[in-house]
Amino acid sequence: MNTLIKLTGDSEAAGRTVIAKELQREAVRGRLIHVDLYEVDLQTKIEVSVPIHLVGTPAGVVLGGVLDQQQREVALMCLPNAIPDAIEADVAGLELGDSLHVSDLAVPEGADLVSEVALTVATVLVPRGLRDSAKAEDAEGEGDTEAPAAGDGEEAEGGEG
Repeated sequence: MNTLIKLTGDSEAAGRTVIAKELQREAVRGRLIHVDLYEVDLQTKIEVSVPIHLVGTPAGVVLGGVLDQQQREVALMCLPNAIPDAIEADVAGLELGDSLHVSDLAVPEGADLVSEVALTVATVLVPRGLRDSAKAEDAEGEGDTEAPAAGDGEEAEGGEG
């Protein structure tokens, strides 16, 4: 989508630089049936959507977490001949429950973020099984010290009344 195309041929459009703005495909086979082109000025910044590629294995995934990518692309303003193929985001430092936001992305020089900087790009989720086992361990640890004392007092009062 972000590829610059120089038109050729015998028409008046020959020699112009364009970019694909919208693609229409067949519903069943996915073949291309229509392309809307947008003429660009190589000296003026344009808004484009650039894919986000996550790089690395988060530390939280190694511990049993799941990496969830919520944003797959980011909107940028940049010159047409400086459109990056992708924005790479290193997620190796993410622990369980940590998130990466648009504001954390390394944007190429000369490009400006258009997307909301508070949007979450990726999160390392704590799976329910891991969360439940952690809660169970916490409850057991607390229950061992408090349960006998509370249980003895309740039985004594209940038996006399």
